[in-house]
Amino acid sequence: MILSARTVFLLGYLVTPTAASSQATDSAGLRGLDSIGFVELQHTVNTRAEIRVWTGTGRFSLRQPQLDHSWLTSLSSATGTIRDSLALFDIRAIEVSKTKAGLFAVGGAATIGGLGFVVSTLSELGSDCFAPFGVCNTVDQRKVLRITIVSAVGGAILGAVLGAHTKGWKVAYVAP
Repeated sequence: MILSARTVFLLGYLVTPTAASSQATDSAGLRGLDSIGFVELQHTVNTRAEIRVWTGTGRFSLRQPQLDHSWLTSLSSATGTIRDSLALFDIRAIEVSKTKAGLFAVGGAATIGGLGFVVSTLSELGSDCFAPFGVCNTVDQRKVLRITIVSAVGGAILGAVLGAHTKGWKVAYVAP
């Protein structure tokens, strides 16, 4: 019995599961997620103002995303009123935006606090300490500690404010 190439292709297609039919076994249209994982991802995506989605055709930035069990919809960038849809089985990865406030706060506290420590210690030592054969003053440790703490807190606040306006990305979903 001789089979045509078209018949062999059709039989092969029917035997192997496609992406859409294998998706039906998952709780939603995203591969590798159970029901609870999908609900957590849905909450994460739906509460963000902007996300990035990686598909087979490239990366897309989506504004006001809404994730349901079959589609990922977002506001159209051109008009802002029409919702564009993206099928879930096409999605390879989802990144959500996050701020870098915590990282910048730690960096600001360390930098400005360290600078406050150095400046307060040098000001307490006096200018005679740096001259050849000079005599150094004693350092008031409480004053140095207060200046260091106040400058570290100020640096942390400044860093958090700057970091709140710096956008970073966190991977929320990657297809297996």
